[in-house]
Amino acid sequence: MTDKKQPQQPQSPPQSTQATLSSRFPTAYTILFLLIVFVAALTWIIPAGKYDRVMSEEVGREVAVPGTYQVVEAKPQGFVGCGAVCIVSRWFFRGDECHGRH
Repeated sequence: MTDKKQPQQPQSPPQSTQATLSSRFPTAYTILFLLIVFVAALTWIIPAGKYDRVMSEEVGREVAVPGTYQVVEAKPQGFVGCGAVCIVSRWFFRGDECHGRH
C-alpha cells in the first residue's frame, strides 16, 4: 500500500486583529453620543434638588448645609438638548479655523 498524500490547499491568511477590532468597536463619537443620550435620560429619572450653601472659611469655598435639601423644578433634557450638545461639541472640536485662529 502506498500512502498518497493529498496536496494541501492553500490556507487563507488570518484576518488581522486590528481589522477585526475596528469593525466591532464603536468610534469615539459613537461612545460620546451614547453617553450624552444616557445622561439626558437620567434627567427624566433622577429628581432635581439643591442644598443651601454657605461660605466656609476652613476650606475657602462654598459648602452645602446639611439638612437643607429642597426639591426644585425638574428640567429634563430631550432630543433637542442632546442634538444641541452634539452640534456645539462638533463645532468646538473642529479645529482652530472655527475659532478665528489661523
